Amino acid sequence: MEPEQAGQRHHGYNPTKHGNPADFDRNLYKVLFSRAGVDKAVEGKDIISKARYQKPILLVKLNIQTNRVIGIETPPKQGKYADVPVPLF
Repeated sequence: MEPEQAGQRHHGYNPTKHGNPADFDRNLYKVLFSRAGVDKAVEGKDIISKARYQKPILLVKLNIQTNRVIGIETPPKQGKYADVPVPLF
């Protein structure tokens, strides 16, 4: 294995930059739509800081070069990071 370059990490089978393969196509994106789990009293921008979890609803694959949706999937109910706290965007 080659030494890591600055800013790169090794995640299992391939070196990546911030989780993306070095040769990923910058025109292809996946957008995950999810519902944030919050107390009923939480509204608006407070949802971001007070969400306890998120429930995946829909995964949309986009090609921004052609401005087209190239796929729609129902995401798994639980992903590989299900028990790891991650930021909500």
